[in-house]
Amino acid sequence: MTEETAAARYTGTVKSFRGQWGFLVAEGVEGDAFFHVKDSPAIANAQLKVGETIEFDLSVGGPNNQARATNCTRLDGADSIPGIDGLGAATLTGTVKSFRGGWGLIDSPSVEGSLYFGERDNPQCKEGVTMPGDEVTFELAQNPKDGRSKAVNVQVAMKDQSECLGQRVRGVVKQWQEGWGFANSGRFHGAVLLGRKQVTAAGIILQVGEPVEFEVALAPNGKYEGVNISKVNGMGHMGMMGAPMRPMQQPAQHLALANGQPGAYGAGGAARDRSRSPYAMQPGKGQYIGSVKTFRGDWGFLVCDQLPGDIFVKMRDSP
Repeated sequence: MTEETAAARYTGTVKSFRGQWGFLVAEGVEGDAFFHVKDSPAIANAQLKVGETIEFDLSVGGPNNQARATNCTRLDGADSIPGIDGLGAATLTGTVKSFRGGWGLIDSPSVEGSLYFGERDNPQCKEGVTMPGDEVTFELAQNPKDGRSKAVNVQVAMKDQSECLGQRVRGVVKQWQEGWGFANSGRFHGAVLLGRKQVTAAGIILQVGEPVEFEVALAPNGKYEGVNISKVNGMGHMGMMGAPMRPMQQPAQHLALANGQPGAYGAGGAARDRSRSPYAMQPGKGQYIGSVKTFRGDWGFLVCDQLPGDIFVKMRDSP
C-alpha cells in the first residue's frame, strides 16, 4: 500500500459491527477494512447498522495485516446513540428471545445479533413477568466493561386486548368480590373479567393484588375475559382435599411437614415448637395447599388457610 493510497479518503458500507469494532467494504479497497471506535471518535457511541454508509481514512494495521479504517464518520446524518448517562436516545423495538436468572436477550431488526439486557439496568424486568416472545421497546447503551451494546429502559409494549386474544398472559387482580373480579396486565390496556364460572373451574380463591395467569378470550357479551386461570405460584388458598374442614381453635404453632404430611413439633420431633405453645396440635391427615412464606437453601416455612401458624418444610422430607 503506497503512502498516497493510505492518505486517501474512502466511502464504504458497514459489513458487520459488534460492540466497538467491525468491518467495512469499499470500492477500491481489497478485502474487508477493519475498524475500531477508538480510532474514530465520531462514532464512539454509535450503534452502526449493516449496510450503513461510512466515510473513512485508510491505513494499515488491521487483523492479519488487513486494511484498517480510521476517522470513520456516518454520511447518513444518523445520531450516535448515547450511553446510559445520555437520555433521549432513540427508542427501538424488539422481541424478548430469552430471560432467566436476571438477564436475557432481545432480537431487534435495528440491531445485528441478539442484544443483552439485565435486571440491574431494567428493574421492572422480572423472571416470570418478562417472558420470551414479549414485544418490547428499549434504548441502547454501552456496557463499560466490554464496550458492547446493551438494552436499557426495556418496557413491554402495551397492546389492545384484541391483539392478545388467545395468548396466555400474567396479570394482577384489580378488583375482587364474591367469587369474581377483574385483572390488569402489563400486556394490554384496561382490565379483563375473571368470571365466577372460570374461577370456580380453576378451583382457586383470589384476592386483590394477587398475581394470576390466564388466557385472553372473547366473552359472550363481546368483551374480553380471562379463562384457564391459575395462580402464578401454582398454589391456591383451597381447602384441604380429601378431608373435611374443621375449626382450628388451638393457639398458633409452627408445624413440621414430613413426607408431604404435616405433623406437630413434639419433644421427640425433628425440631422444637418455635411458638412455645403448651398445646399440642394434631391436624387431620390429608393434602393441604398453601403458599411459601420464606425459603432459604433447603428449608423454609409455608402458610395455609386451614392450619394455624407457620409450617416448617425441608427438602429432604419432600423429594
